[in-house]
Parts: sequence; structure tokens; C-alpha cells
Amino acid sequence: MVGRYKVSIIGAGRVGTTLAYLLKQKGYSVGGMSCSSEEAARRAVEFVSAGILCRDNAEAVGDSDIILITTPDQAISAVVRQLRNAGIDWKGRIAYHCSGCLSSDILSPLAEVGCAIGSFHPLHTFPQPAHTVARWKGCHFFIEGDARARQVALEMAESLGGRGVIISPRHKPLYHAGATIASNYLVSLIWLSLLLWEKIGISLSEGVSALMPLIRGTFEDIEKLGVASGLTGPVVRGDLTTIEAHLQAMREADKMAWQVYRKLGAITAELASRNGLLTSRQKDELLRIMQANAS
Repeated sequence: MVGRYKVSIIGAGRVGTTLAYLLKQKGYSVGGMSCSSEEAARRAVEFVSAGILCRDNAEAVGDSDIILITTPDQAISAVVRQLRNAGIDWKGRIAYHCSGCLSSDILSPLAEVGCAIGSFHPLHTFPQPAHTVARWKGCHFFIEGDARARQVALEMAESLGGRGVIISPRHKPLYHAGATIASNYLVSLIWLSLLLWEKIGISLSEGVSALMPLIRGTFEDIEKLGVASGLTGPVVRGDLTTIEAHLQAMREADKMAWQVYRKLGAITAELASRNGLLTSRQKDELLRIMQANAS
């Protein structure tokens, strides 16, 4: 089943190049590859060791069965209009975009000319293709679209050693917001920790080195024991004295960190309470302290 699919990449940046490489390894044929930068498309073809360097998006479609549009979200609509007006025979093809937030509705101009449409979002980080493929394992792909697009997307996810998850188009923004908090905002939280440490003379490089065992240990605890069991620290212990000391120190040193700590402290108290780690009285007392320090 896999061998008969030929895939083209429109927007051969980090995501498109990575997916093309991985799909080729699993027996898919790679067709045209285009990008806003010809040099970027050339690098993609070289990295994948397959595909055809194309100077425009319509050329990249070629005779492929599957078209992956892996451009930035804001470019998808214009790409779709361009492809719709290019005189391409779309019957029998499937077009996907890889946006986490947008639904497949944005591809509807292609559906009007006979193309199956869907969205195929790999929940992974894509800093550089070589880095991503080296640690590619167990990726979840969040999928929606018409029936044929969903079925082929599930096949692709399985071929890539991952798991396909069907979601509703209307839930895409909430799904992507959750992913953004877990990944992007996690980086921001670590950066905020490092800023606090900088104020006491710990360099960013030393701070990263010191924090990584703690961060890795937390991830392992969550994976092996569950979210609630991975929760440690003063909130779970109901250690009001320590929390008040934290708030006082941050209020004087960094107002942004102080505000974030209060908000996350309230969320942590709720998590601990729901999982029986705090009594209702302890939770209420923690929330009172967070609110008392609000002004």
C-alpha cells in the first residue's frame, strides 16, 4: 500500500524536509519539492537524497498522489489559491497541510476541483531536520479531514512509526494551544528560571547544566508515574512558609516571575487537590496566599 504513494512537498523547510526524509525511508516515493527560497529547496533535496527541485509550487505537484503543504500557516491560503488556479488535474489526489491550529477547511478550493483534503500535524519539535530524524520515535499525528484523507493519513502515521489521532476540525485551536503550552511555554518557563538565577550570579550556561537533571527527572516521572505523581515541591507539601518566601523574593527581584509564579501556583494547588495530594483546607490556604500577594 505504501509503495504506490508519491509525495510532493510544498514549503520544503524544516517540517517538510523532515517528513520527506522519513517518508522516503519508509518506502514512499518523493516527487517535487518547492520552497520560497530556491536554495532552501535545494538543501531539502540534498538532505532527503530524493525529490525534484522545483522553482514553483504548481511544478512541485507533478504526478504525486499526496501533496504536503508545509508552509507557515499565514502562507497556506495563498498557496492554495495558486494551486487551484494552476490548471492541475486534482482528481484522485490528496492534499494535506501540517498546521496544528488551522483546519482542513482552508484547503476547500482544492476539494472543489476533486481533491481529497485533510490536515496532518506531527506533534514534535523541528529545530533542524538532521536533529529531528535522529530522535524520531513514537510521534503522534493529529489528523482531520474528509474520509479518504483521514484513512491515508492514519496509514502514513503508522508507516512513520507513530500513532494517528483523529480530532474534530473545530477543536484544532484548543489542541494546538495545549501543545504550545507544553512545548513553547515550557521553554519560556525555563528561561524565566534562568533569569532568576542570573540575578544571583549563576550564568545561563551553568544554569542550563544544573537544571537539566531536574528537568529530565521530572519528564521521566511524568512518563512512568503519571502527571500527579510527577508533582513535587512546596505546594504539594503545603509548605506555606517557603511559598511566602518565594513570593517575597520574586516580588522584589522580578515582577514578571512573581506574577507567573502566583498563577502557576494556583494551578498546581488545583492539580494537587484533584489528585488527593492536598486537602481542601490546604488548597484554600494556598490560594489565599497567592491572592493576598496579588497587588
